[in-house]
Amino acid sequence: MSSFRAFIAGFLTLAVLHVCVTCSEDDSGTQPTTEPTVNVDKIHEAAQRVEDAFRTGIPDSVRSVLTEEAGEQYAAFLPEITGEMPTFADVISSRRLVSYTSCYAEYAYDVEGRTLSFAMAGQDEDDWKLMRF
Repeated sequence: MSSFRAFIAGFLTLAVLHVCVTCSEDDSGTQPTTEPTVNVDKIHEAAQRVEDAFRTGIPDSVRSVLTEEAGEQYAAFLPEITGEMPTFADVISSRRLVSYTSCYAEYAYDVEGRTLSFAMAGQDEDDWKLMRF
């Protein structure tokens, strides 16, 4: 369990660093000119696939929307949370895109008075996968 906590702490640290250097959906015009145009619709579509996968409550469905690395990290954990997967889908349905680059996007959502987040990683061919939840 301690390695899982370290894993989560590492991702949270990475997320904070990304938030510090990325743009939000509201100020996307401030992206560097060398940055390719970010297709925000593709990010939103991928986030909807994440929600739909969790709503099934099936670990293999969730694993299909994870990055390869996240799939390996969460593989043993997913069967343990099948009962909570639909609830997670419900709470992330109110998600809002708070920051993104061409390879990283972060959504925030509120649950029980707290703001939490999940992160997506840009893949080949304008596809996005869940890297942290």
